Amino acid sequence: MAGPAQMKSYTFGVCIGPVDATGRTDQELYRSFVADAAFALQLGFHGVWALEHHFSDYYPTPSPLLALSNIAGRFPRAELGTMVIVAPWHQPLRLAEEIAMLSLLSEGELHLGLGRGSAASEYEAFGMDLDESRDRFREVVEIVQLGLSGKPFDYDGRYYKVPRKVEIRPRADCSRIHLYGAISSPGSAVIMAQLGLPPFCNALRPTQMHRDVLTKWSATKAQTERPIESTKLLQAHLIIADTDDEAIRLGRAELPRFFQAQVEHYAADLADYDHLKTYEFRKMHEMREFLSDPDNLDEFISLQLIGSPETVRRRLQSYIDLGFNKFVVTTNTPDIPRVPRHLWLARFAREVMPDFAAAASAASATGRSRSVVSG
Repeated sequence: MAGPAQMKSYTFGVCIGPVDATGRTDQELYRSFVADAAFALQLGFHGVWALEHHFSDYYPTPSPLLALSNIAGRFPRAELGTMVIVAPWHQPLRLAEEIAMLSLLSEGELHLGLGRGSAASEYEAFGMDLDESRDRFREVVEIVQLGLSGKPFDYDGRYYKVPRKVEIRPRADCSRIHLYGAISSPGSAVIMAQLGLPPFCNALRPTQMHRDVLTKWSATKAQTERPIESTKLLQAHLIIADTDDEAIRLGRAELPRFFQAQVEHYAADLADYDHLKTYEFRKMHEMREFLSDPDNLDEFISLQLIGSPETVRRRLQSYIDLGFNKFVVTTNTPDIPRVPRHLWLARFAREVMPDFAAAASAASATGRSRSVVSG
């Protein structure tokens, strides 16, 4: 096994979202979103990643691409990412157009995670059947890929149709666009590899499941004829303290509110969703409720980047040993004030990242690297 000092080829991003201490206005939350991005890039992180959620206090970011275009205007050379765009909620031609626009309004790499979502309340509000999400996801991804190819195309799907040949304008800078598929099981790993999407996982799953996911994804990739990037992306929660005990204490204090916010956001009449063929909806809901109790967080904490700097380095290396080579860290869970989450980012940048990271982006060092001037 090569040690981190021998392989400084990994890149690190930071999840940003409109969250802050309790009682902040939406405008204050969005100012916090921008401030988190600026702070992370100035620390040397390679990029920032936005989420998509609707109709609640849980990371209210209905348009991650719009949010990232604001960051692109301030830090043009920063990497920008999504975790994730929920593909079935988007008209695919418009989604391809908006990705193309962002590729021209920015100068850094675009790492766009795509997923199918699992919030019944959001699907209901959009008038969609949650059980259709897998097939809708596949069709949206295929149309977006065709649109970003720069060639005229049509499409005849079950849910989406492009009845006459169209060409996406503006033409995307595809050299900087990287699409990923959110994977939560070996079954979804097969689907993402078939679609030509590298894996985007989170550290919620046990190590063996990550191993199974990456094995299944790699085996399916080997059977496909299309080229697929070798990046394997992992998101994990980050809390650093002087000792493991202190970091775990902070995790027990802060993380239950994160899971309670999920319970509230994803809430639904469970009996209405027991019929789903492509989701274990009740099981997912019960897991969120279970993790809302601080006494039930031991396993979750053991999977995250939570502990002393030495423990965080060791845990990060364990994920590298599994095959992951790009990382997004999350400190901004609901109701956590700016000071502690910035402290954890600063300690990670100073005490962990130098052992693993590739050279940081120019935007990280220069802050607002150019102004946008209207003609």
